[in-house]
Amino acid sequence: MRVPAGKARLNIIGFAGLSPIKEERHFPSVFPFFKNPSLRLPVLKLPQFAKRPSNINSIEVVIEGNNNGGEKFKLELLEDMGTVMEETFKARFSNIFLKTYIRTLLKYAAADIAATIAAEKSSSADKSAYSMTAMLSAIMAKAAIDASESADIRMSRYLPGKAYIGGINLDPGVYTVTVNYYSGGRIMAGDEHRNVRVRAGALNLIETISLR
Repeated sequence: MRVPAGKARLNIIGFAGLSPIKEERHFPSVFPFFKNPSLRLPVLKLPQFAKRPSNINSIEVVIEGNNNGGEKFKLELLEDMGTVMEETFKARFSNIFLKTYIRTLLKYAAADIAATIAAEKSSSADKSAYSMTAMLSAIMAKAAIDASESADIRMSRYLPGKAYIGGINLDPGVYTVTVNYYSGGRIMAGDEHRNVRVRAGALNLIETISLR
């Protein structure tokens, strides 16, 4: 933006709210082709985004000092980072699901084969005992597999949800800059910056954040 002669530009970038986080969700599935019934109902553990809504819906900046009576202006939304993160994750989810499905399928198939082999090695000729051995082996294998599986939910829990930006042309000088975070008409948080020196021909930038 062009700055008039004799003026200086003060730019402000603000961050508000918290971005979504990944949580582990269980997705029931069916493997109907296994011999052991206990291995036919796997639980796929997959990451899903959980929203963390923010009450902040606008940010106002108040400039005072250097014979300034108190100018006000609002910051404009630059990026909804939470939405971008969700859309990026959705584009990758089918690949994550497929990898989880195949990995779980192979583990269950190995357990099904192992349970059958364990039952066949049993010295008892009793079919009911054979079935019981296979069932117990399959149940224990399933419990071990399910305990070993977990969704990848690694990510920062303190990323802001939205980025705002704005600026104002001022006479060079020293100012007090107050950033007010609003929910409707109510101030939810404030961030005051004292003795902010605004210089002509220089990058004058204030960063502010509220994770509410």
